[in-house]
Amino acid sequence: MTDQQQSIVSQNCIAEQISAAFRVLKNPFGEVLDLFPKQEMCVIGETIEVRLESATLTCLFDEDNACDAAFLFLDDRCDLMQYLDFCTKEYTYNYLKRAWINENYCIKIKNDGDEPFFAIFSF
Repeated sequence: MTDQQQSIVSQNCIAEQISAAFRVLKNPFGEVLDLFPKQEMCVIGETIEVRLESATLTCLFDEDNACDAAFLFLDDRCDLMQYLDFCTKEYTYNYLKRAWINENYCIKIKNDGDEPFFAIFSF
């Protein structure tokens, strides 16, 4: 698929994937594993990767074994505009934080080389 072709990810799918990222935050390692009993997972040290419908959710844990950061890596970069549109419609953009925010979370777009991804943190 070229960059000019458009993959179609439903708004519900995007909402579910962002919601999954919100759900893991502040939860201990074992509870994060229990949140996704039917999803394919990979555990590497203190990191959990969960296979979602059109993205991979990566969970990082702090010294207290609580998830303190979640990252959504999209399967297809052609979906990026749909995710950006969703975030713009659903959340307030804070220019000082360079993130979309709601009462408990912030969502930042990051770039690792050529691949953009979403970083989700709690306040």
